[in-house]
Amino acid sequence: MFVSNGYITPEALREIKPYLHAGDIDLKGYTDDFYKKICGARPSPVLDSIRLYGNSAIWIEITTLVIPGI
Repeated sequence: MFVSNGYITPEALREIKPYLHAGDIDLKGYTDDFYKKICGARPSPVLDSIRLYGNSAIWIEITTLVIPGI
């Protein structure tokens, strides 16, 4: 099982897929503004990875970040 921030290339996931049974991806927010301000990143690569795991028939769990006051 991988616990991941969701940044993985399709090529890397294809390489590890035969050995990977599940993944837990941390989705820290849904908007570009939130990701840029809080994480210094963008959510689209993470959302793409979530789709990639799902399309690869790898069990996936999504962990969401809760920050009180934000």
